[in-house]
Amino acid sequence: MFKILNFNFKSLAIMSVTAFAIMFSPATSKELTIAVTSENTSLASHQAGSEVNSPGLRNIFEVLAARDPETNELMPELATSWSQINPTTWEFELRQGVTFHDGSPFNAESAAFSINWSWSEEQDFPLRQFMATQITAEAVGDYTIHVKTVDPDPLIPERMYFTGIPSMQAVQNNRDTYETQPVGTGPYRLGEWKRGQYLLLEANPDWWGLDDPSVANPQFETVRLMFRSEGGVRASMVEVGEANIGMFMDSDQCAQLAAGDGTDCLSAPSVETLFIRFDTPSPVLGDLRIRKAVLHALDIPSIISEIMGGTATHGSQIVGPASNGFDPTLEPHAFDPDAARALVDEARADGVPVDSTELFINVRQAALPRIEEIAQAAQAMLASVGLNAKVKIQEASIYNPEYGQKPGPGRNYITMHPVGNDPMDAASSYQTYATCARGTSGICDEELDAMIAEASTLVGFPRTAALQAIGRRIHAQAYIGFVGQLDLAYGVSSNIEWDVPLDHRFIVRNMGLAD
Repeated sequence: MFKILNFNFKSLAIMSVTAFAIMFSPATSKELTIAVTSENTSLASHQAGSEVNSPGLRNIFEVLAARDPETNELMPELATSWSQINPTTWEFELRQGVTFHDGSPFNAESAAFSINWSWSEEQDFPLRQFMATQITAEAVGDYTIHVKTVDPDPLIPERMYFTGIPSMQAVQNNRDTYETQPVGTGPYRLGEWKRGQYLLLEANPDWWGLDDPSVANPQFETVRLMFRSEGGVRASMVEVGEANIGMFMDSDQCAQLAAGDGTDCLSAPSVETLFIRFDTPSPVLGDLRIRKAVLHALDIPSIISEIMGGTATHGSQIVGPASNGFDPTLEPHAFDPDAARALVDEARADGVPVDSTELFINVRQAALPRIEEIAQAAQAMLASVGLNAKVKIQEASIYNPEYGQKPGPGRNYITMHPVGNDPMDAASSYQTYATCARGTSGICDEELDAMIAEASTLVGFPRTAALQAIGRRIHAQAYIGFVGQLDLAYGVSSNIEWDVPLDHRFIVRNMGLAD
């Protein structure tokens, strides 16, 4: 058992916030200020579904199918309804009377263009990693489109949840600026992007929802997203009134804010799993014994209790109980350092270059509270069983492009990263991380590929059973490791009304001021 130390950065955080307060005035009833973990890597529509970029972009760009903030069920947004008309074709009826921020109309032509552009093989946007089969769209009426796939895909409505719809006119006429000058249909539009400091959104006076009493309307004239990677700084910004919401609080920060005057902490279960991705083409991590040794070496219960403050449930698979494909019979790999040492020794004796290969525990800065401490604890645990690895902490702008690349044999990363399962179906995650063609772990297992391909076309109980079988194979081969399902917490001013949704997206029109 490792003793894990927690450090108090409160004094440093308050000093930093004091300096920032000279530059920025406190939030008012007309402005909502959110302290987020990372600066946007892009303002392009195809980034609207990513955790780093979504706080701003999901308020600029809308999607065909959104999620109900209370039930997490899919609900209409830019589409009013949808249905499957054959195994490879879905029909979407679109909302009328919607315009983009540049005044151009939203209709079937612009929606089909946006979908084709976002999912195109030619553009090869990061969004494609969440695709099971090629997606195309065509206008079949003024406000009706058909979304088609090569192979059957029952998750097409869920995939539209990730597909931000940009202005066709803006993309066609301004190919060099679409990543910095976003044009959507959302209730907010870009005001200013001050690099390294903040992203400012302004209310859209022409938003279609303002005339619809059935949808929540924005209560804030502006939204300011402040980029602050240090959790202590984000907490202190909420504490001194400089921010209304602070993203991703650790247990100590949460307790401090909950006990404060005028501040609170909101914690809620999420669809996020903190998982361990092995670069399987690596001459070391490609060996099953080494992967199992890593998982046996990590004292996950101690990491969860001593570093994460109990804000996770030890997991054995990439999805939680709320998602299709979860297998309640699958147990996590046990903490067993003796077994880990024996596996490392056996692999070394068989010529696996354990001692001559440089391994890295790779994490994104501020991806989660105390992610750096988690990585450092993992480093010590691996060292105790004969696996030497360096901790590599990268900013989002560097980490994200690399994260989406398939590894070659020269990359030896043990990546610890939170992965969402917003489609609430394990197939999307397996397609992204465990297939040979697109998997970002470099896994090439023909049997596994066949299992994923078959499961992706099924529905009902056969789909659930097939997904569970995939989870068991991944577990047996230790292709991916798991820390657990995450609870995520936010520091919040007491005057803010917000029920944290299961997808943990900052949809500002669903936030308001308390009476």
